Amino acid sequence: MTSLTDCCAPGTVILDEFISVAEDVSLRVITFSPAVDYKNPVIFIIPGWTSIVEGWKTLLSDFTRDHSVIFMETREKSSSKISKYSNLGVEKFGEDIAVVIQKKKLSETEYILLGSSLGATSIMEGYHLFDSKPKYLIMIGPNAEFSFTFLAKTIIRVCPVFLYQFARPFIKWYIKKFYLDVAADPEQYENYSDLLNDLEPRRVKRSASAFFDYTVWRRLSDIDCPALILGGSSDVMHNPQNVELIVKKMKDVQYIDLEINSRTHGQEAINIMRSFMDSGVAKV
Repeated sequence: MTSLTDCCAPGTVILDEFISVAEDVSLRVITFSPAVDYKNPVIFIIPGWTSIVEGWKTLLSDFTRDHSVIFMETREKSSSKISKYSNLGVEKFGEDIAVVIQKKKLSETEYILLGSSLGATSIMEGYHLFDSKPKYLIMIGPNAEFSFTFLAKTIIRVCPVFLYQFARPFIKWYIKKFYLDVAADPEQYENYSDLLNDLEPRRVKRSASAFFDYTVWRRLSDIDCPALILGGSSDVMHNPQNVELIVKKMKDVQYIDLEINSRTHGQEAINIMRSFMDSGVAKV
């Protein structure tokens, strides 16, 4: 398993802790602090559904050179401490972000929020609760809603958790067939395949069920800070049409189409994000 020291710049000081966000929920929150304090804004990252810190190695290795980075693993992750009754809906994810902002005292400093996929959706959902607003907001492939097919909903509802290991090959095929453009972006399938191998099926089943009827549209008017959205016009999993609608409905947003999902997490995207964080203008 990848060590946290392999996910960041040399000399980075790492604090790996659990923060209580509700009576029955504690989340893993990792703080990376560079060896030298450059007085740059803190970057607070909320990853996508089932995505964990090791999958962010490229981005973290770059940003931790000169920024403190806070990385929060959300409720559905195997790292979280929850009860069997804990709510795994997007609304609660948004509330958790607000609590961590408060407990990490981000109101006392400038900070930048960065969310990917479900993480970006959770930021939009919880934004109205934040006791201090970010300097900038960066979102990668945000989900406005979760378009499960009837078959997918049926499988999630009916399939017992203990059968997951047997159903996993079918789930991989189903995602590959209906949600991914493997010819355009083979790396995206490899990433999702790895996640499916490692996820905690009971929690994923519960969280997926909580997403069936969720939409974020009512929350877009709450967002009042400059934002950058990176999307992929070929990224079927993140519904590029909905991403474009999010852009149209937000007030102060720049949108850059990187065509495929893997480009939104690579060095090209990092360079674009850095230009935005430095000046408020994203440069390709």
